Amino acid sequence: MVRKGLRLFSARTALSIFGLLGALLAAFCISAKPKDEALVSFEGFSETRSPVLKPVSGAAIEHIDEVGSVLRIPKRGRAELALPQSFSLRSGTISFWLKPSWQDSTASHTLASMEWDKGSYLVISQGWWEPKGANRFYFVVSNRDSFHCSAPYRLQTNTWTLITAVWKTGKDGFCRLYADDELVAKSAFSGNPDRLPKSPLVFGSDAPTRQADGREMEGSIKGIVISQSALTHEQIHARYIDAIREKPVLAAGKSYWTGSDDLASRKEKHRSSMETGRENRIIFDEDIGWALSRDNTDTVLRRIKDAGFNVYVPCVWHGRGAYFPSTNAHVDTRVKQRIDKGDDPLRYLITKAHSMGIEVHPWFTVAKREDGRYPKFFDEGTPEGAYNVHIPEFRTFIVDVITDMAKRYTVDGVNLDYIRTLGVCVSKFCQQDYQEKHRKSLLSDTGKQSIDPDAYDRIQRWQDEAVSDIVQRVSDGVRRARPHTIVSVDAYDDPDAKRRPLEGRNPFLWANRGWVDVIFQMNYTKRLNVEKTEKLRQRLDNKNKLFILFANYQAMGRKQVPKPYDIMEDYIQVIRTRWPETGIAVYLYKHLTDQQIRSLRQGAFRRQAVPTWKAQRG
Repeated sequence: MVRKGLRLFSARTALSIFGLLGALLAAFCISAKPKDEALVSFEGFSETRSPVLKPVSGAAIEHIDEVGSVLRIPKRGRAELALPQSFSLRSGTISFWLKPSWQDSTASHTLASMEWDKGSYLVISQGWWEPKGANRFYFVVSNRDSFHCSAPYRLQTNTWTLITAVWKTGKDGFCRLYADDELVAKSAFSGNPDRLPKSPLVFGSDAPTRQADGREMEGSIKGIVISQSALTHEQIHARYIDAIREKPVLAAGKSYWTGSDDLASRKEKHRSSMETGRENRIIFDEDIGWALSRDNTDTVLRRIKDAGFNVYVPCVWHGRGAYFPSTNAHVDTRVKQRIDKGDDPLRYLITKAHSMGIEVHPWFTVAKREDGRYPKFFDEGTPEGAYNVHIPEFRTFIVDVITDMAKRYTVDGVNLDYIRTLGVCVSKFCQQDYQEKHRKSLLSDTGKQSIDPDAYDRIQRWQDEAVSDIVQRVSDGVRRARPHTIVSVDAYDDPDAKRRPLEGRNPFLWANRGWVDVIFQMNYTKRLNVEKTEKLRQRLDNKNKLFILFANYQAMGRKQVPKPYDIMEDYIQVIRTRWPETGIAVYLYKHLTDQQIRSLRQGAFRRQAVPTWKAQRG
């Protein structure tokens, strides 16, 4: 009877029981959260205990779909992380993703801090305690050891950024601070202080420091990594790329420019060049590859045409000979065999480019020297890797090389790079030249120029005179040969610097005197600085002579890797909205990937355009 009853029970209720279990299991699976990666991880330490993160004063650990576990820190909140016993000042890495939500972008915000033993502290902060540091990004490894690095940089609010601070003491010591995979600040350090942590690492508060003043942080943190070793740039780049591939939301909303006003209000200008079909789209090529064979030339022109560029700036002189048959100088040994056979690389390039609607602006590295072919143009005391621009015969030589090229080839422009002294020459010739022109001792003035403004000014005038002589003579000679030729220079100027470097580069003077049509302001960082660019434009009578030259790659230690297209797209949007009468200038062809070509053609350059210079020439 018992067995029979049991069998009867199972038969009647089995489906209901299993159905109920299935429903419960399904409900559990639906409501269960996906497994997150660890919010905190320790790397390279001997300790086996798990990290313990303690939220305090309203901070809390939450789960956010598409992001995972995050530490949310409200105003006056913080979180404390007990560090491994072997964590020390010798070397290390503190890395974490941050999404700031503070409202006051000019205030100081402490992201993380801790106390070392023997009365020192560590801090990572946006802004500092002093007003002059309000817009700087700081990493103080140890204040008592004067071990720190910082740079002007402002974190974007309501956007995720990977912050990584690394350090190492000793002979080759350093402090480095990264935002995403960009090196923002660095400094060298050669001391050997040995300190251990006296407090936990605190996120969102300056409490562990001896200068605590309630500098709080409001935002969310995830992916905290504490390492015993200093991660390399390549390792940081790899972590950043892996993270945004796994969780694209971490890269959402990023803007690769810094400025005070809203670009969204100028969308119509952003589209104007697409509608008119007129825009300077320029790409620089520093390699000799284009000149080695006709096949190489064809490949380069096809690729830049496919991308949508209409101005090509190929290097034709890089300090070791011309890439064309010059009547004034020797040819580079790498193209000599081709030229000896009667095949002119530059003439073929120009003919082919013009047939494709592409302008050619040959590029000369004026003062840069890469061989010893002309010893009379440099002497002991000339800056390393440079020709001596104070020697009149050198100035005549390089001017003749450039202007003769313009006479013999149908070029559309000429670009002058390394148009500076590369340092202060102290050779016997330079000492004598300086004495004759300024009635002062060059060696005496160079020794006291940092404390004597008059000495600094004398050296600057001396340098300016020599370099400006080259620019003016090139400009005059090129335009006599081809009146509508665009003369451009490559430069970098910091509008906030108190004085120009002592290298004779004075592009704004050259532009305002009419010697130069375009200044390419080299801006190879990851974010364009709109405010600084506007300050530089104020120096020009014709503000549209200033073009931003941005890089399509970024440095990773000793490596260079192509930038994602979305960054380039952001640069182009900034330039089109703020300075639509200039152009899009990209450095460097070597890093122009097939993906960048496809993206440009399908995106920013989807409509063909002719250079505005060509339209102005008629």
